[in-house]
Amino acid sequence: MNHAKRLLSCLSIVLVIGLLSGCQAAHTSLSVETAEDTIVFTVPTTVRETEPSAGGVAPASPLPEGFLVSSVSLPGRSPEAQNVYCSSASIAENVLNVLVFSSQPSDKTETMSEQYRQGFLFADLFQVSKDGVVLSDLPLETVLPAQYMPVIVATNNLGTVYLLCENLSADQAGWEVLTVNPSRSALLSSVALAVPEDVVRFTRFAVDDKGAFTLTALCSTENQTIAFDPFGNLMDTTPISSAAQEETKPTSEDAAYASDVDGFHVTSLANQEERVYPWSELSMDSSAFSYYTRFVPYEDGSVALIGDPLGDDSSSIEVSILCPTDTVNPTGKTILTVGICDADPNALLLNAVDRYNASSTAYSIQLRNYRDADKLFTDIQSGQGPDLLYGNEYFSSSRLEEQGLLLDMTGLMSNSAALAPDQVLTHVFDLYAYEDKHFTLPIRFAITGVCGTNLPEGSGWTLESFATFAEPYAKSAQSPYLIYAQPYDILSATLHATYRNFVNWDDRTCSFDSAAFIAQLEFAKSYGVPDAVEYQEALIRFGKIDGIDNIADLKEKGLVFKSFPRNDQDTLTLTRTDTISILRDTEAPKEAFRFIETLFSADCQSAIEAGFDIPLNRQVLDEHIAAESDRISPEEGAAFLTYLETLNASPEDFDLVVFDIVSNEVASYFDGDASAAEAAATIQDLVSKYLSAHK
Repeated sequence: MNHAKRLLSCLSIVLVIGLLSGCQAAHTSLSVETAEDTIVFTVPTTVRETEPSAGGVAPASPLPEGFLVSSVSLPGRSPEAQNVYCSSASIAENVLNVLVFSSQPSDKTETMSEQYRQGFLFADLFQVSKDGVVLSDLPLETVLPAQYMPVIVATNNLGTVYLLCENLSADQAGWEVLTVNPSRSALLSSVALAVPEDVVRFTRFAVDDKGAFTLTALCSTENQTIAFDPFGNLMDTTPISSAAQEETKPTSEDAAYASDVDGFHVTSLANQEERVYPWSELSMDSSAFSYYTRFVPYEDGSVALIGDPLGDDSSSIEVSILCPTDTVNPTGKTILTVGICDADPNALLLNAVDRYNASSTAYSIQLRNYRDADKLFTDIQSGQGPDLLYGNEYFSSSRLEEQGLLLDMTGLMSNSAALAPDQVLTHVFDLYAYEDKHFTLPIRFAITGVCGTNLPEGSGWTLESFATFAEPYAKSAQSPYLIYAQPYDILSATLHATYRNFVNWDDRTCSFDSAAFIAQLEFAKSYGVPDAVEYQEALIRFGKIDGIDNIADLKEKGLVFKSFPRNDQDTLTLTRTDTISILRDTEAPKEAFRFIETLFSADCQSAIEAGFDIPLNRQVLDEHIAAESDRISPEEGAAFLTYLETLNASPEDFDLVVFDIVSNEVASYFDGDASAAEAAATIQDLVSKYLSAHK
């Protein structure tokens, strides 16, 4: 089993590609794409382009020092609107035209066309000025005949607004281009297109100054670029091959856009210079633009960012218009960085960043994404690291704790009303303490272990007590396997709980050749199930308590929850799902701690869904318990709180490199090619070399 690093995948690297060779040179055109298409086309400098999900084009270097930002929210049609999203956008005469769809809840599964026809899907055309003012909001069913469903908006250099529409009528089904005047809520003209029969849908729509149309079509046979004259007559079709798209190169005057948790990325294709403009410096809502963003450039180097929401419960989309400026960090705030490694920034973190930045007049939080743990450690040890560190289940801060590189927050916590015992589960904070000091705080947590029927009382057991319990069952035909888990899974669970017994980063030593580790190897092999064995019922299985609903499940099934057997003690194990630390060298420890207080507020902790880890905030935890009132009595809910407040547990720990070494080398023992002592000696040698190399 390979514990490979989970790298952030939200960075939308943009491929900027030139106009397809199939587009006729006479058609100087504005290109528009739907959300399903991910190809971005370079356009002539006399034409403005709209862009789909992840990229755009802009003037070449020099890149601006910063941007002045104007933002606006474009709402869905009603308070019940769900799945609000931008279909397409286009700029004409510095006015941004945005086609927004919003759907009301429906119990039926229907196509967009059926939803639109039945009144569950609404289309609005917004016009937004360059300073972020909504000039008009046109409900399109008020100007379009009922049979027309708009799909893509486009404009030409004269400022005319065109809508590519699907005609949904049974007797005249097809595609038409309608010209509208949004400010007057008027339909000006309609042109039917002579569309080839094999066209499934269109993904791009362009109009030149003479009114001729160029469309990119997804076809049942071969995708095509199709040219029409101003009267809708078919002029030309050109097949599009993936090879042709890949071979098309950008011009030297273009720049590529992208966005991720770090901020807004601009890369000059003239000299490959790249700059990242952090969301905090731009005073933008990172949660709206970190994942799925479309970019619409203006001719002067400004750019509109349209952030489509994640999930199906958003009521609006966010639009920010960025105008270049020579001022670095226009907000003037002091930046505090939060380093994250191998983690997807979740809603809780993004919400906390936005709330803190909105409330602070002097400081601003910026997320810094480290895709390489070694780079993070090197920066911290050289004094170039972040101010705070956000850990997760794939990255542990224990190495930094042992090296004395983190700040002890005990004093700050004692004076904090936000982290007082009546606000948060302070006992859980204490369980994560290292040498009675609070270097790392869990933001959420879960309890891992095993569950089953007929298990002995108590929270846990040692390897010896488990062997005593297991002996009569080993001689019984009740179940061939006591635990249905492969040997490595059992070893991984026990090693997560006892990692610090075998690795000491303070003096760079390890003890994997000890009797204690060899005993864990032998335990895992003795009770593990070989790979080839199909699933069978077993007395014991892995389990997790990550909410009050788990207590209800255990109660209904008559299961007992206990810790993994350990060779040192019989305590439960806590996950390191999300944690937060302050680096010792930060110049603003009190302000960094104020951000931590924000993370534990009810507003932020409410992002933790019931059944997906246990929140530390008492108000949110009470809400989770109340939501299970049909399965859990008030007395049982109170007992669960008491259980959390009196836990005998310790946090799991790990190092990805160490776990990879262990996973690779124990295979020889589990496969019968080496003894436990021989495998342990090899692990000891390799881990020792790894620790020595990082002094």
